Amino acid sequence: TTGYGSELLFSKDMTQIPDTTYLQCLCDEPLIFEPGQHFLYSNASAFLLSVYFQETSGQKLIDFARDHFFSKMGVESFNWKTYGEYCAGATGLSLFNKDLHKFGQLLLNNGLWKNKQIISKKRIKYISTSFYCNLDNRYREDPLGINSYGLFMWICINGDYFIKGKGGYYLLVSP
Repeated sequence: TTGYGSELLFSKDMTQIPDTTYLQCLCDEPLIFEPGQHFLYSNASAFLLSVYFQETSGQKLIDFARDHFFSKMGVESFNWKTYGEYCAGATGLSLFNKDLHKFGQLLLNNGLWKNKQIISKKRIKYISTSFYCNLDNRYREDPLGINSYGLFMWICINGDYFIKGKGGYYLLVSP
């Protein structure tokens, strides 16, 4: 985690400021904790990673995703919200249910899609590995049995993992 002291970049917080200023707002936000030492779920981390990816690679995250994942899986209709000139990261990806299901299958099949390894097995294992286990009760009381947090994945006690989306959508993988 980044070290912020509060959850940031959730829709309830963002109605009063233009999306072109979100990056500056995050830069102005004080770091309360040493980065990586205190778990706090926030959309800020993914947005900052998206900014870093674009600035270092010269490619927008949505273009990378289209070229390396969406096109290979036959996902043609999608939209990913931007904040200013950067992809929102952990939020704002709109897919049809059938295409969201494709990503679930990709994860379930350890990165294999139609006999092609799109994501390495090692990477799939890595993103679904527990990194933060000392979650407070509001997470542990989740009906799915959250045990820990991986890399943008909630990990359940039984080994299932999932991503929560806006509006009650879930991508749940049950190996």
